[in-house]
Amino acid sequence: MANTYTQLYIHIVFAVKGRQSLIPKYHKAELHKYITGIITNKKQTVIQINSMPDHVHILVGMAPDIAVSKLVGIIKANSSKFINNKRWVAGKFEWQCYKHIAPMGLSFAADGVSINILKKHPSKNPLRGCV
Repeated sequence: MANTYTQLYIHIVFAVKGRQSLIPKYHKAELHKYITGIITNKKQTVIQINSMPDHVHILVGMAPDIAVSKLVGIIKANSSKFINNKRWVAGKFEWQCYKHIAPMGLSFAADGVSINILKKHPSKNPLRGCV
């Protein structure tokens, strides 16, 4: 179909292995910039990114030319390698195998509300297990 346009808005969340608080405030900007570069190099768009000491939220505008799970795998693999090469933590840094991926509506994504809201988490967090 010529002239067909598709844009998917995906909210991605993944956590540090063991939910350890290994992302300090002073490394957030550099980590966000690096993750944004990974996503941009895959021809996708970062709408918003935020992190807490133990997890990362990314709102991505995606074209349907790459699977979400493949993109997340690339982000996690490259960013953990980046953190390990920078020696930000003692020992080996790893992301937890579980990830949360949720589609977002255009109006919600455009407002940029999602990541700001997600700074406050409910006491029952879905990122505890490994799926």
